[in-house]
Amino acid sequence: MDAREDRPAEIIAQSTGENEGEHATDATNNDTDSQAVKPKRVVKLTAKALAEKLEKLQDERKTKLNKASKVRKRLSELIQDGKNAEVQCYLDYLVKLCDETTCVHDSLMGLLDEVEKEKHDIWFKAKMISNNECISYVKRWVTGVEHQTLMGNDDDDDDDDESMMLMMLNMMLMTMMG
Repeated sequence: MDAREDRPAEIIAQSTGENEGEHATDATNNDTDSQAVKPKRVVKLTAKALAEKLEKLQDERKTKLNKASKVRKRLSELIQDGKNAEVQCYLDYLVKLCDETTCVHDSLMGLLDEVEKEKHDIWFKAKMISNNECISYVKRWVTGVEHQTLMGNDDDDDDDDESMMLMMLNMMLMTMMG
């Protein structure tokens, strides 16, 4: 019978606010439910914070583009040396780097007005052309090397074809870097 007497006391305490801990928990749950319905507050940056964020994103984008340029140069060297496995690793790294650079660019674009967006987008697309072309050419080179390896070709004509393809690829890479 003592257990029944305790229950009404708990209920009375909750309704009168005497048992604040439990009552506060109920209020918190109710607040959480009402917050789920309310839209989140949009964060508006101050002019100074916006300028700092823009500068940070531009610096990050430029750093990644510079890294991509160095990777392209290294790919050219590796292709000349015929180091297939390393070429594939650097190619994967270049693709990842270009994806990251594009993400940074997209973040930057969200902060700019329409006129600045257009300027930055034109500039970025021009910078990415050489990266995208390099990726395309290196993928073709890797595919050609894998094909020749699978076919097991030992003909002199194939060696001449490979040398010609390698020379053309290197010329294209050097043109893109210049």
